[in-house]
This record gives sequence, structure tokens and C-alpha cells, in this order.
Amino acid sequence: MNKKRLCQLCTALLLSSNVYGTALAAEATLPVDHWTYKAIHVLESSNIIPAQTKPETPLTRSEMAGLVEKAMENSSQANPRQKALIDKLAVEFALEINGIALPPEKAKSKANDGLKIGFDTLMTVSSDTRNPKVQGNDMWHWRARLTLDGNLNDNTAYHARLGTSFGTAGMTTTSANSSGTVSGNYLAFDRVYFDSKNVLGFDNISWGRRNINELGGNLAYKTGNNDGVVFTKFLSKNTKMDLGAFVVKPETTIVGTSSGDTQDVQFVAVTSDLSPKWRLGGMLFNNNTDGKSAAYGYTDAGSKIGAVSARYKVGKFTILGEFDQASLDNPVHVSSRPHAFAIQVTNGKKAGESFYPVMQTVTDINQKGDQAFVFSYRQTQKGAVPLGLGPWGGATIVSPVTSTYNNGLGVDNIKGFYFSYQYVLAKGVELSFDTQFLSYTDSGSKFDNIYMFLLNTRF
Repeated sequence: MNKKRLCQLCTALLLSSNVYGTALAAEATLPVDHWTYKAIHVLESSNIIPAQTKPETPLTRSEMAGLVEKAMENSSQANPRQKALIDKLAVEFALEINGIALPPEKAKSKANDGLKIGFDTLMTVSSDTRNPKVQGNDMWHWRARLTLDGNLNDNTAYHARLGTSFGTAGMTTTSANSSGTVSGNYLAFDRVYFDSKNVLGFDNISWGRRNINELGGNLAYKTGNNDGVVFTKFLSKNTKMDLGAFVVKPETTIVGTSSGDTQDVQFVAVTSDLSPKWRLGGMLFNNNTDGKSAAYGYTDAGSKIGAVSARYKVGKFTILGEFDQASLDNPVHVSSRPHAFAIQVTNGKKAGESFYPVMQTVTDINQKGDQAFVFSYRQTQKGAVPLGLGPWGGATIVSPVTSTYNNGLGVDNIKGFYFSYQYVLAKGVELSFDTQFLSYTDSGSKFDNIYMFLLNTRF
């Protein structure tokens, strides 16, 4: 055998052994104590990916990469902590994920897919036993939203949401209520923000116009139109800290003038997954402006609030609770230390970590026949929740020709039960029946019984 032939043979053997060794490495099982198993179980417990793995069952890197790819496809359902976890997994299994896409054109299209578009609508018909003027068109409300999500680069993601107001029968006309306030439907972006990873020592910085949803959302929740920033830092694999500051309420004066009439809030929140079943959290929240006007009969200027939250999963059920204690600087006709609390039980697959109706739907809306219920109780004292925050206001209906109830639209000074039953009629179409039985917290007298049918569509 001549030297040239010998070199060719050696080269072939080296190449084949390298390929064979790579294949073996790709199919080798990961140790059961590898950090990725716990990460996958966290995503499974949050229904980001289907629950199908067991702690004692070792997986190959290819099998694990398949689960990560599913998580990436459902990343729009994830919260910032879960998204950061998905990103970390994607980096770990980048080579395997690239090999999963069978046709080359699929891999190319995924690499170039910089924008995802979603659309959802919500239509409701409702009855209010306390308010006989809620009838006709007042009973029907409609909303449509368009979402845009994409990656600007490897470290920055873009999110936007264009929506109509939750208006009467979807009309675009304006009207005035008994107090003379003119209101009308709108079409506007209520969310336009960016998520930037690994900046200034933080794991994520979310900045722009977005929602607020801290802990369970009983206190610090507002769906959109908040301008500010949230800094996220993982203190450990299972514990994260959020630092946030937002302008919640825009100035009410004419554009071009400055009155300083804004509602600014700041908060620090820490949440920790003690186990796949237990999550605990705490928050300090500051509201630097008057939360209630004279029309409500009291003020709660400069409220500072401490909150604790707990989530527990047992079988198919998720139990969520939150307690909020406020301290007011200059209370008028209200306790200086009002509190609020809420507790919720649901068997929904998309229960998440927030009180319904923040989640809007707790079923898997893409699975025909899926059904779930939500049952909750809440109690809020006067001044415990700053004006404009909390998830409960949107679930209370009023007529445009009647004055607003002097309780903050079902948020402040209210206690009562909320029940929702949801059923997926077809993929992307869910019908639910919701009802509330509410009373005033201070007097105990009846406030309202509300009944609603809601039709959610999403794709």
C-alpha cells in the first residue's frame, strides 16, 4: 500500500470515528441530576409544554431538545422568568435543536421568522341585577386585539398589542354619562415594549409601554398603557427578583402642557419556586399620588403596600392566595392600614400564577372539549388597592348613562365570590359563564349580582 493510499484510509477512519463519536455523544443520556431536568419540570408545571417526563427517567440530548423546541413554540404563554429559562435551555441545546428540523427549508424559515402575529376577540352579554339601565346595547360588549412578537436580535425581543376598547357592542361613537364625562371606543397600542437579556448585570430588562402583573395580580395589575421598566435578576435557579417603576395614569391635561397629574408606582417583588408544587412571593409597592378622589368619599394619598402570595398545586387543582396590607400617609375617611386578600381554586390547565380574569381563560383553548372552572373569594377594604389597579374592575359592568358606583368599579370596598365555567367549543373558540355575588366590605350590604356569557376566540 503506497503512502497516498494509506493517508486516505487514515483520513477516512478519523472522519468516520469523529462522526460516530458525535452521534454517540448526541444520543448519550443526561445524568438525572442535570439542571435541565428541573428546568423542564418547571415548564411542565406551568403548562408551557405537556407533562410527559418523570424525574427518574433519563433522557437523551435529542429527546430533551425536542421538549425545549416545544417550549420555544409556546414561549408567548410564558412569563419573564419562564422565558429566561427557555432561552437558557435553547442555548444549551442549540446544536440539537438545529438538527431536529427535518427539511432544510424548515430550519431556514425558523431562523428567519422574526415576527409572530396573534389575534383574539372577546364578546360578552351580561346582566346586572342592581342596575336596571343595563339593557339593550349596554348588555353587549366586544373587544379585538392584534399581537406582534419577534426577535430584533439574539438579546432583544419586541412585543406589541393593538386593541379596541372593551366597548358597548363594539361601537365607535362617543357618549356622556350622568356626570358629563365623555367616553368612546378607541383603537390603539396599549403595549409596545422590549425585553433585553443580560444588560447591566440583570438577566432581563423589560422596557416600554406594557402591563403590570406582579405576584397574583390582586393588587399590582393593569392590563396595559403603563410606561416604565422592570429589571429582573435571578437570585438562584428558582428565585427571581423584579424591580419596577411605571407611570400608570397619564396626565389629564391638554397635550403640550404639564400638570404633574400622574400616578407613579414603584415596586420590588421576589418570587421563589420551593418545589414544583409550591411558589411563594413577596412585594413592597409604593403609590406616590392620591388613589381616590373626593367623589369616592375618601382619599388614600401616598399608599405603601406590602404583599405576600402563595401558589400550591395538588393533582389537577391550583390554589392561589394573596394578602395585601397598605399604609396610608394622609388617610381621609378611611383606615390608615387597610388590607385586601383573595383566594382562588381552579382545575384549568392554563391556571398560571394570576387571579382570573387576569388570565381571561384557564382552559387550553386549542384543545376541543377542554373544560375548567374557577372559584374565588376576595375582600378589599377602602384604600387598600390604588385607583386603576387590580383585576376586578373590568368584571363589573355599568351603563354609560348611569353614574359610576362610588366603590371603584368593583375593586375597592367590595367582598364577594366569583365563579367561572369554561368550555372549548372548537379549536380557538371558548364559551364561558361567569357570575359574581358582591357586597360592600364596610357595611355588608348587597352591592351587586352579575351574570355574564363570554365568547373568547384566539389564533
